Amino acid sequence: MLNAAAIFLPMLATMTLTAIVWIFFLFRTFHSIEHCTSYIVMARFYLYVGAALALWFMLGRALIVELAVYV
Repeated sequence: MLNAAAIFLPMLATMTLTAIVWIFFLFRTFHSIEHCTSYIVMARFYLYVGAALALWFMLGRALIVELAVYV
């Protein structure tokens, strides 16, 4: 079994994970738009931080799911 891909199985894709993935996508999209249209560095930084937090949340959730398989 591919344990690394366990979070992508339909039975494990919860509403929380789906929402966090969309939040990550939106933050990265707005970060790219901000980067291409204006030069407000702090706004771009906050968008990056939001995306990074969403990514860390997804990583933490994947680790919890992975560790739960072995318990």
